[in-house]
Amino acid sequence: MEVHEEYRSDGLVVLAVSNEGLEKVAPYSEAYGLPFAVGAGSGTGGALGKMVGARGIPHSYLIDPQGNLAWHGHPSALTAKKIGSVLRGATKPGENGVLAWRGEVEGAPAEALECAAEGDLAKAFKALANDESAGAVALRGQLDGHVELLTQQVESAFARRDVRRALEVLNVMADELEDHSSGAALVARLKEVRKDESLQAELDAQTALDRALELGRKRGMKKARKTLERLVDSFPGTKAADRAKKLLQQL
Repeated sequence: MEVHEEYRSDGLVVLAVSNEGLEKVAPYSEAYGLPFAVGAGSGTGGALGKMVGARGIPHSYLIDPQGNLAWHGHPSALTAKKIGSVLRGATKPGENGVLAWRGEVEGAPAEALECAAEGDLAKAFKALANDESAGAVALRGQLDGHVELLTQQVESAFARRDVRRALEVLNVMADELEDHSSGAALVARLKEVRKDESLQAELDAQTALDRALELGRKRGMKKARKTLERLVDSFPGTKAADRAKKLLQQL
């Protein structure tokens, strides 16, 4: 998680894969709140290991921006110098990266496609304004559908109490799409969330869990026991408290 947090702004994307089934992987991922994609029941790790002659678990692979294998080995041997060298030339995510839409639409204005790929949807829609060519109309439809899908994903995140992530995306959407047809609804939803005491409690609980996990990483999870217990007592019913309970059961 430390590597993800330190280098994601530089363009690093972390993907974890396990050959174990979802029933084993999901509780672990949930308990530790892994902030990156995790694949369960995957044979990818084994296949990669055979290709490079790797043995042992865990094993990490570092892929450069051109798709070449730049390094592989035990995660503890991965150095900041190696990560930095591989990230040279990597595309850094912009502030609106979570809104990015990347696709091809025949005949669509190049400027609009470029803006959409950067997550600058307001500029993309502006570039399409008053353009009734077939390509522009098709791209507008794609982007409208993209906005609708993002909205659904935000609500799904709220439903599963992943409030921090949902709020981060909702904030960006409300700011970026102010002049879009969905703008008013997004702003209204943002105000509603900020007034929702239960959702705010989830945010506070998540912050408390982050502190506990950081303490656990530095000093061992047993040292974080009391912090986890206080979290459970202070934020009953929250997702973070549920995760803290699972962690306590493992200590």
